[in-house]
Amino acid sequence: MIPPLVASTLVVHCSDHRFLPAFEELVEKRLGIGDYDLIAVPGGPQFLAALDYLPKFAWAGNRWLKFLIEGHGLKRVVLIGHEDCGWYRHLHGTHAEPEAKQVADLRHAREQVERTLGGVAVESWFVKLSGSQPSFERIDAGMAHP
Repeated sequence: MIPPLVASTLVVHCSDHRFLPAFEELVEKRLGIGDYDLIAVPGGPQFLAALDYLPKFAWAGNRWLKFLIEGHGLKRVVLIGHEDCGWYRHLHGTHAEPEAKQVADLRHAREQVERTLGGVAVESWFVKLSGSQPSFERIDAGMAHP
């Protein structure tokens, strides 16, 4: 039997396997979110910021987001980016400031969700790895969480 829909949160992060344990630590341990819906694609929430140069990705991503939020009655969205993202290298080459671009895209993605799907709480995070220790920076509040 399939359990009932009880998730209240949608998490959007990159599909990079190197960061999966850090993403889980952030979501489940630090934020205390047990049950959540997940969109994991290359670049994570970048598709929400790609309206100008990847409109088909943005269209599909926004459809997924809207479907999950409205269809499952979700009240919170957590957007997560990470350092050394291969998707960003693929799209932008060796951008002079890759982290700055990703952080700007996370801010833009958060604003996009707030603008198009009002009524949900949206937060964005950036994850770095130092050895096996992840560090978490909340982008929308500018607070670091080692």
